[in-house]
Amino acid sequence: MDFNENISLNIGLYLFAILVTLALLVGTAADNAPKRPFIKLFIALLADNIITLLGETGLWFFGGNLDNLILLKISEFFAFGGGVVLIVLYSYCLLEFISEKTNKVHRIMVHINACICGVYFILIIISLFNEMLFGVDENGCYTDGPLYWLVRVLDIVTMLIAMSIVISHHKALSLRGTLSLLSFSILPVAVQPLLLVWDATPLSIATTLFINRRFWQAR
Repeated sequence: MDFNENISLNIGLYLFAILVTLALLVGTAADNAPKRPFIKLFIALLADNIITLLGETGLWFFGGNLDNLILLKISEFFAFGGGVVLIVLYSYCLLEFISEKTNKVHRIMVHINACICGVYFILIIISLFNEMLFGVDENGCYTDGPLYWLVRVLDIVTMLIAMSIVISHHKALSLRGTLSLLSFSILPVAVQPLLLVWDATPLSIATTLFINRRFWQAR
């Protein structure tokens, strides 16, 4: 079965992930007065994940038709840009979550991750015009750019920094909390080999699974 050619399967998986995240977003906003910085950031994290998933969905839905070029570019921006913002929001969610448990918080790693993601975001904007990271081929379908390997490198680097933030504060977190928070980075890294045969779908689903289960359990 060629997962990359099964458009309906991929769109269906993304839409399911969007509905699950939307349900948690509504439930979180309704059940928790967003007074805590952590809750505010968590709600933003859920909203951004929905935007990212919508972008991924758009790449499949609008692909195959050059008349949809503008919509494909918007989808690329949502998919890649939203993913970068997701990492930043996750890092600051960690910061606020850990701050509620200890005063000894290593903020520098969070800020470093945010700076790297800032550069990453700029590269994404540039790529919308010169297609160095990603683009659209002559058939109107999404395609990786010549420097797409930078996407994988930056994804792994920022995830490793996020893991280091959790590990460096493990004493302030329970074992369950530490493992739960680490899964945000471990799951996307673990599915990297699958990306060789199935584009970004497993990565997005893995991230969604973490957000909708592990992070909330860590509370």
